[in-house]
Amino acid sequence: MKSLVIGMDGVSKKVFQRGWTPFIEKLKLKGDEIYLTNDCISRGWSELVLGEHAINSGATYDRPMSNLSYEWTMDWSYDWSIKHNPKLKKLWTILSENGVSVGVMNVPGVKHAEIVNGFIVTGGGGGRVPISKPEMKDIYPQEDFEILKKNRYILDERFKSLLSDDGSINPVEFFARLTEDNRRRTNSFEELSIKHQIDFGLLIYKSTFALSEIVLAPELFRKENNFPFNAQIIESAKTFYIKSDEFISRLVDHLNPEILHIVSDHGFTNRTNSVDVNLALQNAGYQSKSLVNSLGKNLTGRIVRFIPFKLRQKIKELITSKKGKAIRVEDLNVFDSDKTVAFAKCYGEKIGIYVNDAKRFGGVVDFCDIKDTASQIASVINKSLLQDSHLSLKSRILRKQDISMYFPDILIDAEDGCFFTDGLSEIIEKFSLLNKSDGLEAPYNGENIVVKSGNPYYLRYSKRKKYTSDKKNITNLVDVNKAILKDFL
Repeated sequence: MKSLVIGMDGVSKKVFQRGWTPFIEKLKLKGDEIYLTNDCISRGWSELVLGEHAINSGATYDRPMSNLSYEWTMDWSYDWSIKHNPKLKKLWTILSENGVSVGVMNVPGVKHAEIVNGFIVTGGGGGRVPISKPEMKDIYPQEDFEILKKNRYILDERFKSLLSDDGSINPVEFFARLTEDNRRRTNSFEELSIKHQIDFGLLIYKSTFALSEIVLAPELFRKENNFPFNAQIIESAKTFYIKSDEFISRLVDHLNPEILHIVSDHGFTNRTNSVDVNLALQNAGYQSKSLVNSLGKNLTGRIVRFIPFKLRQKIKELITSKKGKAIRVEDLNVFDSDKTVAFAKCYGEKIGIYVNDAKRFGGVVDFCDIKDTASQIASVINKSLLQDSHLSLKSRILRKQDISMYFPDILIDAEDGCFFTDGLSEIIEKFSLLNKSDGLEAPYNGENIVVKSGNPYYLRYSKRKKYTSDKKNITNLVDVNKAILKDFL
């Protein structure tokens, strides 16, 4: 094999500073370790695959429906992006067209197994209903489905599927399941790669490392700061990382790639601040709150919190099964749309502000005035409301009739650890992990105590040479896409 890319969903450099991943830590001494950036609005894996930021691909974690409403959706796929921007091409498509045999497994957003020069196995994410067992349609060529079946391949995991049979939460069982997921995925990828004699391999460990970091991060913080912590979570996570590192070491040894890329899409960090951007817009006179809509949404939210996790998931499955796919349509209209110039889709790690224009939302601002309006809002809020904080707003030029209409009109540049929400009494409020559930119970209780961070990790190792000369030119996952293509073209 000439080039192997191993994707580790949700890891950052600190993961490889704990002493739990000896193989990867040895590679760091021989290869080039590069710390990347990502705004956590653009999907990291889509940047790696398409070689474009979401402003050109539309590949955001969620987006407005742009149907003259304030509805949002998480539904996305590579096919959707290419349909809206035909100039885009997937990494493996480019390589296949140039005679390179490829093996692709578990890339988020790949919802059907297309014809390639080699093999491909679909992935979760992108609004797809999470499923554990793959089907025949999830692999090309379909004759290789028996390999997945024999290895008991697990397509995707979420917190729901990791509950014990009796509905309880057990750290040992939780991390043992994640370990088993990685083992089966590694075995399947190795067997398929050898069978098809591939030149380029792309294997992403979707969910397993991300779920691990979400659970582990709070306990490490509590331990380091002499707070009560769950030692069983830390020990179980340590075992998971040691075993996963062994799986990756074995895979690299057996496939023997000339060039190895280890990369992540983003990191995770503990929540430190809560931020209410809509409150900032209201204080600046750009948004008028609708008390009726706001009270209705708050009441719904309070009721949902009292519904047990397992029951919430069953209700969600019932709704999404009728739609055929897991599309989250969220009505954001908690403001008076006739008096609102801009709004933020709150509830998430990284968000942006949208101008309330007539074309996308049926709002009060002319579509052609978005650029000037966004620039004005960013300037006013930065100067009057956020000058003493660690937040700043960046105005972005919107290209009319372009896929970038799905991207926020104003980017919010916030330090890692901020979680955007609404209903706060202050624009920015400190958040403490004290008196919160442990890292494993929190997700099931609906507590967002760990958030995405915009610091993807990248390590590349070559048997032939170090890449130090062009290291400075690699700052994000779009650059990593170009670096991988340079291995072949």
